[in-house]
Amino acid sequence: MSSVIPAFRHDVSVNVHSENGETFLVLHDPFGFADGPIMIHSDMIDILDVCDGETTFEELASSSELGADSKEMLRLRAFVGQLDEMGFLEGERSAARRKRVLDEWSQLTVRPAVCAGSTYPSEPEKLRELLARMTGERSQPAASKVVAALIPHIDYRVAENAYRPGFNAIRDSDADLFVIVGTSHYWSENRIVLTQKDYATPLGTISTDKQLVKQLAQVLDQETDLAHKPEHSIELHAVFLKYLFEDRPFTILPILVSGYTDVEDQDFHNEMRELGALLARTISLSERNVMWLISGDLSHVGKKFGDDVPAIVLESEVLDFDRMLLDSLEKPVPETFHRLISLTDNRYRVCGHAPVLLTLEALSRLHPPLKGTVAARDIWHEEETQSMVSFGTVLFSE
Repeated sequence: MSSVIPAFRHDVSVNVHSENGETFLVLHDPFGFADGPIMIHSDMIDILDVCDGETTFEELASSSELGADSKEMLRLRAFVGQLDEMGFLEGERSAARRKRVLDEWSQLTVRPAVCAGSTYPSEPEKLRELLARMTGERSQPAASKVVAALIPHIDYRVAENAYRPGFNAIRDSDADLFVIVGTSHYWSENRIVLTQKDYATPLGTISTDKQLVKQLAQVLDQETDLAHKPEHSIELHAVFLKYLFEDRPFTILPILVSGYTDVEDQDFHNEMRELGALLARTISLSERNVMWLISGDLSHVGKKFGDDVPAIVLESEVLDFDRMLLDSLEKPVPETFHRLISLTDNRYRVCGHAPVLLTLEALSRLHPPLKGTVAARDIWHEEETQSMVSFGTVLFSE
C-alpha cells in the first residue's frame, strides 16, 4: 500500500543560519502550533521539498534508486515522522495542535507582548532607558500639525535613527485614539485582521477601542484574530505609545493588512480603496481625536528573501528605488505610491506597501491634501544571510 508523504506546512518560517562554516535551516512556527523552533542541516532541504502531500515514499525510493526498506529510506521515514510528530506537517497531528492553540488564544482578552525580552527589554526600567535614548532630545514643534507617520517596525536595535524622528514628532500629540496600521507578515487568509484584545507591554496594558473594532467587524469577513498573536509590526509601535503617553488615557485601533505580494493585481488596489473608505467613514463618525501610525518597512532583498545574488549586488538599485518611493510620499497620492511598486512587480518586496496604501486611501477622505516630510531613511545588512532591509520615516502634516 502506498503512503503519501505529508505536506510541509506553508505557514512555517524557514530561515538560514550559519555556524562553524556549515549552513542550517531554522524551522519556526510563528503561531505556536508546532514545537520548536528547531534547526536542521541545509542538506535536508531536498526532503522538505518532497513533503508535498502528493509524493509517496515508494515513488521517492524509486526515483532515488533506493530500496523501500533501505537504511536511507528508513532514516527518511523517521525524520518525516519526527517532523509530523512535532507539528510541522499537514495532517491530523497539526490540526489537533492548531485547534488547541486557537481555543487557548480565543479565551485571551489581552494579547501578550511576544517581543519583550528579545527585541526590547522585558524589565520596565530597562525599557524606559532604551526608549528614552531612542527618542532623544525633544524636537521643536512642527510648523503644521502631524496627523500621520510612517515609522518602521524593524528591530529597535538597528533602527534608532529612524524611530527617533517618528515618535519624537508625535510625543506632544493630544490624540485619544491611535490607529496603527501594520503589515501582516504571517497571515494572508484575510486582507484586514482586527482584534478586540488589549495589547500588553512591560509598561502596562493598552486598551483597544472595542467599539470601533465591532463596527468594522460588522462589515468585514474575519473568523479569527490569530494574525495578531506572533505579529511584531503593531507591538513595536504600541510599546512606544505606552512609553510616551504612560500618564494619560488613550486607545488604539490595531489593524493588520496582508497582501503586499499582490501588488500587480488591480483588484488589490480597488479593495484597498474600498477598505480605506470604510475605515475613513467609521473613524469620522466616531468624532475621535485621531493620530495615524503606519507600521511598515521598505525593500527586502538578498538570499534570505529569495534572490539569487547577495544584497550588496542589489544595494544601489534598491536605494534608488527607495528614494523614488519615499520622495513620492512628499505629495502623498495613493495611486502614485501603488503604481511605483506595481511597475516593478514588487521586485524589492516592500512590506509596507499594503498598510501605506490603505492609510493613504483613508486619509485622502479625511484630510485636505497632506504634505509628507521624509525624516529618515536607512538600511540594515544581515551579513549572515547576505540580505538587506531598508526602511524610512515619513511625517504627514496638514
